[in-house]
Amino acid sequence: MSVAPTLEGIHEVVLARRYDAALEALRQRLRDDVHTLTDPQLWGRLVNAHEWFETVEEPEQYFNYVTALITSVADRVDELMDTDAGPALATAFITGVQFRLTAHSSGDPRPIALGRARLFQARLTKFSVPLTHSFATAVSGSKPRLGVLFKHLVQDPETNSVLPFFAEARAKGIEVLLFVASDRVDQAFLKFIQPMCDNIYRLSDDLSQAVLQLRGADIDILLFGNDITAKPGFFAHLSFYRLARLGATCVSSLVTTASPAIDVYFGCPYYVESGFARHFFERFVAAPNPSFAFSYPSRQPEAETLITRANMGVSPDTPLFVSGANQSKLHKGMLGVWAEILRRCPDARLLLYPFPPHFGGTRQDVTNRVLSQFIAMGIDQGRILVAQSIPSRDAVIGMLRHCDVGLDSFPYTGVTTVVDAIEAGLPTVSLKGGALRSSQGAAVLHTADFDELVAHSIDDYVDLAVNLMQDASRRINLRARVAEAARRTPAFLRAKEFSDAVADIYHKLHGELAAGQIPQRGIRL
Repeated sequence: MSVAPTLEGIHEVVLARRYDAALEALRQRLRDDVHTLTDPQLWGRLVNAHEWFETVEEPEQYFNYVTALITSVADRVDELMDTDAGPALATAFITGVQFRLTAHSSGDPRPIALGRARLFQARLTKFSVPLTHSFATAVSGSKPRLGVLFKHLVQDPETNSVLPFFAEARAKGIEVLLFVASDRVDQAFLKFIQPMCDNIYRLSDDLSQAVLQLRGADIDILLFGNDITAKPGFFAHLSFYRLARLGATCVSSLVTTASPAIDVYFGCPYYVESGFARHFFERFVAAPNPSFAFSYPSRQPEAETLITRANMGVSPDTPLFVSGANQSKLHKGMLGVWAEILRRCPDARLLLYPFPPHFGGTRQDVTNRVLSQFIAMGIDQGRILVAQSIPSRDAVIGMLRHCDVGLDSFPYTGVTTVVDAIEAGLPTVSLKGGALRSSQGAAVLHTADFDELVAHSIDDYVDLAVNLMQDASRRINLRARVAEAARRTPAFLRAKEFSDAVADIYHKLHGELAAGQIPQRGIRL
């Protein structure tokens, strides 16, 4: 029998981004020395060693590594379930690993989701509360009883996008129960949201007690209003329990959950027509395009005047590209494409505001990395602007009004950044990929009737961006049309209209439940 590589050695291989070699070494250790693989922090180092990618090819290499690795781990757990090692291995992997970087590939997410689901079930079957549950009646009563799960009662992009999934439900004859998993409360936001709910409950911090609490609420449809696929958090664990007659999630989770307890995924016609519904084990239910709407309870219009070309140090006639791609999306392959755009537009500059989700500011190491990579590609450092801090979304919109052409990220495209650009009247180029998570920007543009800004290859993306910058008349015309679309309020900003449509879907699902016509559609493992 060959000697299994040391864990430190495997970690070094991962750090060197040699994913095929790391996979081979880990498979050997899974066979020969599985007891050394029961540390969650170890799995974090072996899977989440990097914050961003260094080459064009790396996102796919990493995606294939995680796909093969999680399948190998799940297979080994199955072999060891009658021992202590199987559940311990499942627990270590599922609590130590995040899947956020797999979103940077257009690959089929189902194998990863299946492996993840197998491991969650292996871990949770050892808990005292069973994963399955049968409700005494087909429905709770004469009207739908909707449960919604929130992490907190504080505004952020995720909260603002989930509000319209229930904002009008109560007004349309649906009982709404909101369960919150944190004591973080913004009192103004709480006051805004209270009329939308029949009751707001603090969810127990204990997993088993939370399961019993939710089952005791006798819910017809339970919506997970946050991402339950990227991180192994509390709600991710809850999502594998049968908590309501029908479990549902939405675009807060960008891939299938593969959970037997999640039956419905709220997508939209654009994704159905693009063939992306096949990537989901859940019943793909089409809400209005682009599968969400934003509700912004509080605005700061005075902030729109904070950032101008003058205080950015950009002259009025300098062509200015802009991107709000999050720092993890600024991989070297995408920067190389942007460098080519800048080479073809030699007078242009590029403004980046690579913040974490909630205006957290830009880390200096991110700035240094991005600048050094552009310099290595022959782009003068003075042509790249990196914002360090912007106080609010309204300040972002004001800043975008001083830019000429927006550049969406790829293959993991933007949502809030493209929505912000449209509200600012800024034409933005997006590259449509082969999965939902790589086509969100395209879905937003399609909904606003700007398919002409959607590219279908990298060459098209470059040509479109360059043409827009160089053709002033086309750009001015397009900018006027985008501004007019913003004035008409695109569908993704008409929160009430979206909420009314989703409430109708809840009524339909409730009717199907009452008639016994709707099987629970979660994948059976």
